[in-house]
Amino acid sequence: GLDLGLVTNGRALAYPDLTHKLLACRLRYVYLSLHGGSAPVHNRLVRSDAFDQALAALRHLSGRRLDLTVN
Repeated sequence: GLDLGLVTNGRALAYPDLTHKLLACRLRYVYLSLHGGSAPVHNRLVRSDAFDQALAALRHLSGRRLDLTVN
């Protein structure tokens, strides 16, 4: 019966099935790190091709009635 929250880079949340399952388990907040406003900057800072997955996570989480923070 507890609520759940995540502090994450968001990559796993790019997968809609996982996002849906977490929301069903009472996911109430996500604090997602975005390290740059463009793919080259973000990917260089995290040393991985991760920008598109972070944006996909934001698309899946937006409008879901949870506390969503992008840092």
